[in-house]
Amino acid sequence: MTKHNKKRNSGLLYEFLVRSISRAMIENNQDREDIARDLVHKYFKKGTEIHREFRLINALVNVPVGNENLAHTVIHEARAAANKFDADILNKEKSTLIREINHKLGSSTVYAEAVPNYRDYATAGTILSYWRNEADLDISTVINYESQIVENLSRAPEESDIESEYDEQVDPLVVKVMAEKLNRKYSSKMSTDQMGLIKSYIFSENKDQTRVIAESIKTKALKTLSSYTEGKGAEENEKIQEVIDLINSQTAKELNDETLTRFLQMTQIVQEIEGNQ
Repeated sequence: MTKHNKKRNSGLLYEFLVRSISRAMIENNQDREDIARDLVHKYFKKGTEIHREFRLINALVNVPVGNENLAHTVIHEARAAANKFDADILNKEKSTLIREINHKLGSSTVYAEAVPNYRDYATAGTILSYWRNEADLDISTVINYESQIVENLSRAPEESDIESEYDEQVDPLVVKVMAEKLNRKYSSKMSTDQMGLIKSYIFSENKDQTRVIAESIKTKALKTLSSYTEGKGAEENEKIQEVIDLINSQTAKELNDETLTRFLQMTQIVQEIEGNQ
C-alpha cells in the first residue's frame, strides 16, 4: 500500500506555509514571513497545477455541502477532475516548491507545523492519487477513505467565519494568515464585537468604518468598567481605574495589528465582567 507523503500533498503544503507565515508574524521575523509569503504567491497562483490540485483538495476537506446525496455528487465530479491535471507539470511544480522550502525555510520547522485537520487532508490527498492511478490502495481502504470524505462533506455548513466571508477582491492568503494569526491568540469562540472589528479591519477599504467600530468598543468597555466600580472597595476601584486610564489612552487613529489586539482585549474585559455579574 502506498504511504502518504505530506510533502507532496498540495493542501498540506499550503497549510504548512500559511502557518509558517503566521508564526513569523507573531515572532516578528519579517524575512521569514516574506519568503513564505512569496512561495505561496509563486506556486499557488491561479493557473498553476498546484493551485488546481489545492482547490480540489480544499473542496473535499473544507467545503461541506449539507447532505449525503450532494456529497456523492462532489466525489464523482472530483474523481473526474483528478484526471485532468498535467501530472508531469504538477510533479515538477511540487518538487521545485519542496526544494525551495527546504533551502529557504528549513524542512524541520515548516513540515512540523500543526494542521488541525491533517488527517482529512491526508485522506483527500491519498484518494486523489489513487484516482489518478498514482497510489496503490486495497479496495477496503478506498471504500473507507471515500466514506470518510462523504461523511465530512455531508456535515451541515458551519456558521460564517472570517475566512468564508472575504470579498473576492481581497487576497485570500491575507485572510487565511490573519485568521490563523488571530486563532493563535484567541482560542475560544470570538464574540460578535470581535468578529465585527476583525472583518472590518481585514476586508473594508473604508478604515473610517473600522475606526468607528473600534471607538464603539472602547466606549462600551469604559461604560462597563465604570458601572463595575459601584459597590467595590477602594483598593479594587484603584486597580479598575488603572485599566480605565489605559483604555482612555488608546486611539483608533493609527490602525495596525498591535492596536487591533488592544481593542480585542477590551471586548474580552467586557465579556469577563458581564460573565461575572
